[in-house]
Amino acid sequence: MRSISALPISPRPSSTSPAGAASKAIAAQARERRRFEGSEVVASNAAYDRGLHSYADLAGKVIAISQLGSPFHHQLGQIARIKGFALDSMTLKPLRSPKAMARAVERGTVDAAILPARYARDLLAANQAKPIGWVSDLDEQQLDALFTTGAMIAKQRATVAHFVHAYRRGVADYAKALLRHGRFGKRVADAEADATAALIALYIYPDGTDGAPAVETSAYFVDPRAHIDISDIARQTAWYKTQGLVGTDVDATARP
Repeated sequence: MRSISALPISPRPSSTSPAGAASKAIAAQARERRRFEGSEVVASNAAYDRGLHSYADLAGKVIAISQLGSPFHHQLGQIARIKGFALDSMTLKPLRSPKAMARAVERGTVDAAILPARYARDLLAANQAKPIGWVSDLDEQQLDALFTTGAMIAKQRATVAHFVHAYRRGVADYAKALLRHGRFGKRVADAEADATAALIALYIYPDGTDGAPAVETSAYFVDPRAHIDISDIARQTAWYKTQGLVGTDVDATARP
């Protein structure tokens, strides 16, 4: 078990979550942000041909997700709310992983999915799916955070503080290199971005795959100071409570 883990904002436990322990978010990771490409709604070619061309058209369709209680589940709930249809008008098909979700879209066994940028790009480049839109056009959801336990904070608070300080310096470098926009609103791709993406790729693709282009083109927004959007976490928690996925006693605004 890791003492500090990067995890999605979700009521579902992870293999890296401390079993039975109360998790505490200590720094931000990825989130949706307008003008930044994050997760994308894509339709299977067959569903697109049948008229699935917009967010509102998701009503009545079969949608792939990783699992109930995942960020994808919450995002679909927000799309339904914003576009004025019921979440339960969609049939949600849990498939465990984004890779399996992308494969289902490709094969047409589901009508659509919300996919991380790199999976969506691969499908679209191969003409195996059609784009509907970026989730960030509708909602700016905090997707992930760094978590630890109350026990870890109580026993090794200084160690946690030093880690977060170093992490924030890394996030600032990430934002400076990969989250810049040019004069026409496009992401800046230059030597600094290339070098940072190549460095990150060494850890994401340790088998030697040239993953730098994928890192650079699918970099999610992260707050440059790694600040967590507490109000959004509270909003998500309230939604999960309405779905019966979080206990009514959970306080999303409690400080570590």
